[in-house]
Amino acid sequence: MWGIGLYAFCGWGIMVVFAEQWAIPFMRERFSFPEESKHIGMVIFWLTAGVLSPCFGYISDRLKRRAPILAISSFIGMMAMFFLLYSTGISSSTGFAFLFCLGVCAAAQILTFAYVKDHCKYTSIGVAIGMNIALSILGGVICNYIVQGTLNYLGSGQGGRFFLPDYRIALSILPIFLFTGVFIALFFLKDKKVTPIHSEETSKEKK
Repeated sequence: MWGIGLYAFCGWGIMVVFAEQWAIPFMRERFSFPEESKHIGMVIFWLTAGVLSPCFGYISDRLKRRAPILAISSFIGMMAMFFLLYSTGISSSTGFAFLFCLGVCAAAQILTFAYVKDHCKYTSIGVAIGMNIALSILGGVICNYIVQGTLNYLGSGQGGRFFLPDYRIALSILPIFLFTGVFIALFFLKDKKVTPIHSEETSKEKK
């Protein structure tokens, strides 16, 4: 179960840190957005994550596979984050498309909880899901600490202002974390036959 916990550590918390804290200032610096347009990217990100989360849940239930979807979604997020940070000459529309891809990555993170359910006994699901949430939060806290500390260091001689090169250095931790998630999903997460929670066996355990 530590494999899925480490995947959650590298995935969901990181996406939330970027989307909630650093995406708007980064995109404003990256594309010189006017004030009225700076929140459009976040609407795209969260709308994509919200709409696709149940879709990924349905698809994984039908396929009875979680790990491949987790690996593919993290790969999509990793590539989108890399090109958003380092590609040159892209338009704001392309930037929004990359944020859509990051929303796809975030949407699939819900499958970490389904994976926990698949691999835990009924009596241990609550504890396992709690640990999964804790590791997700811890990943976000550590990532945010690294990004904030790096930006403060790089911006210390510029009146506290952060420029695009500063964001590119500080946010480079994001594709690294997502690459780690891809590696974990490919080599350490193994799907098993999905069984209902309220099976005959678990009913006996409850008695």
